[in-house]
Amino acid sequence: METIGIGILGAGRMGESHAGVYEQLNGVSVQAIADFDESRAKTFADKYHTQWVTDYKQLLDRKDIQAIDICLPHTLHLKAVMDAAAAGKHILCEKPLEVTHSRMSSMLQVCKDNKITLMPGHTHRFYPENILTKKLIREGKIGTPIMIQDTVTMLGMQEGCPRWMGTHELAGGGILMNNGVHSIDRIRYWMGAEIETVYARCGRFALDIDEQVEDQGTLMVTLDNGTYGTSQVSWITPKPLGTCSARIQGTKGILEVQAWCKTVKFTGLFENNTEEIPVEGESGMMAEIREFISALRENREPSVSLNDGFMAVSGVLAAYESSQTGQPIKPIKY
Repeated sequence: METIGIGILGAGRMGESHAGVYEQLNGVSVQAIADFDESRAKTFADKYHTQWVTDYKQLLDRKDIQAIDICLPHTLHLKAVMDAAAAGKHILCEKPLEVTHSRMSSMLQVCKDNKITLMPGHTHRFYPENILTKKLIREGKIGTPIMIQDTVTMLGMQEGCPRWMGTHELAGGGILMNNGVHSIDRIRYWMGAEIETVYARCGRFALDIDEQVEDQGTLMVTLDNGTYGTSQVSWITPKPLGTCSARIQGTKGILEVQAWCKTVKFTGLFENNTEEIPVEGESGMMAEIREFISALRENREPSVSLNDGFMAVSGVLAAYESSQTGQPIKPIKY
């Protein structure tokens, strides 16, 4: 491929974030934006000097578009992936891949059948602080990993957060389907293992959103390498107390990682001092999209696999079932 032409589906917050990255990459061009809202599509097209349409199917026959970037509400992913794959377009799809096992299985199968590269958009795997944390664990900095406490909390439905996230029809869930997917994937990524069981409690407690859409959740997970962890996700945390952070315990010490922070902290098990290890690297979104483009150019699978995308959602679905039944649940495997 020489210049890779991109068609973005969705002119919302994530579509804008992706377009801003493509603008900075050589050999990549956003050829068009598709959004059902004509005014929003026009505004986006003007800003990024591209074309616009209101029906994404108009992009699928274009020879100047080799890849589709899906930034749509969650339950619209399946149809968009099926259509794009059938048209021979490679795909970057924002997380979550979809909201049920069967819908994910259908979209993954059509991509395999059509030899399409589908990369799940798990941007947290590309945050430089998270990459450093993974490296330190792999190098034995904390000894043998034992447990992880992962926390993603914020005041949900704040300014800039699309209202569709509070509707079950389009979102397929709430904070768990939105940021719980990140949390589960972070646990799998850092601990280097697959989740065996999920025990969870979640519900809608404070926000004016659909009854089936949770605004708070707490999970305890066990992993197949003997480690375990907790995940707390919330849309009802006051802004000053919101955090995206983790603490990872090992036999030799603890790592503390905070999203968008310049250092990762290490404290030895029998020491009183904390070492601050500098973080280096480009932004997570830039690194994620660069990886997608590199995978297309090199005709290889992306570093974020279809299994990664599937299992992150499967962990969320296990949490929903656990919260309903009061029992630990084994996630369905890809």
